Amino acid sequence: MAKESIAKNKLVLAILLVVLAVALVVYINSTTGFLTFGPVVRAPEKQTTLTSYLGGAPILDGQISSLDNWNEAVPSTITYERGTVKIASKHDLQYIYFLVQWDDDGPAWNDAINFYFEDDGVTHDHSLDGKYDYSFRNLIMGCNVIAGGYWTAGANDWTPAGADFDVRCNHEKRRWTMEVRHVLFDLLRGDKVFRIEPGNEEILGMAMVNWEENSMGGSGWQSWNWPIDAKAGTYFGTNPAEPATWGDLKVVWTRKVK
Repeated sequence: MAKESIAKNKLVLAILLVVLAVALVVYINSTTGFLTFGPVVRAPEKQTTLTSYLGGAPILDGQISSLDNWNEAVPSTITYERGTVKIASKHDLQYIYFLVQWDDDGPAWNDAINFYFEDDGVTHDHSLDGKYDYSFRNLIMGCNVIAGGYWTAGANDWTPAGADFDVRCNHEKRRWTMEVRHVLFDLLRGDKVFRIEPGNEEILGMAMVNWEENSMGGSGWQSWNWPIDAKAGTYFGTNPAEPATWGDLKVVWTRKVK
C-alpha cells in the first residue's frame, strides 16, 4: 500500500508540474508576446540563391501549363513597385531552363530582361573579369529576339556572340511570362557558352535587370532587379565592385524534394 501511495503521489506531482509549466508559458505569452507554442516564425531571409533542380523540359512558348512541370522548380519571389516577380530554374541533361514572371500592366515590346552570369567553376568571385562571364538580353524590338554575349576582359563590355538562348514570352492578364532555354555545355564553342557538365554541381554568380520603356532600370525606377540589395547603393546587379548586388545560381543534379 505504501508503494502504491508513493506512486500516486509522484503521478499527481508530475501532473501539477506540467500544469504549472503550461500556466507559466501562458503568462509569459500574455506579457511579452513571445510565442512558444509551435515553431518560431522568423522574418523571411532575402532570397539571393536560385537553385536549378533536375527536371523535365518545358514547352518553350511563354505559356504556363501542367505539361511544363514547372512545379519541379522552387521559385525565388521578390516584390517591386508594380507587384510580384517570380524566377525559377530547372535543367535536364542537355539544357538549363528559366521561368520569369512579373506583374506589369504594360504589354509594350520595349520591356526586356538582362541576364548576367559570372562563372568561375565551382565558386565565383562576383566580378566580371573572366572569360566564362556571360550575359544575354531579349531585344527591345521583340520578346522572341535575343542578343547574347560573353564578357571580354579589359573591354568592359559584352561582345556579341549570337543568338545563344531560346526565349519565348507572353503578356496576359497584366503579367509577363518569359521562358528561356540554353545549352548546359558545348565543347566546340568553348568560353562563349555555359560549361556546366552533367553530374557536376555548379555555383554561378547571377543577376537580372528588367528594362522598362527602352531604359535599363525603367523610367522612375519602376522596374525590378534580382537580387535586391538597397545597402549596395545600386539598383543594378552587375556592379563588379559590389559583391552584394549579385545572387547565386546553384545547379544541382537531384530532383526537388516534394
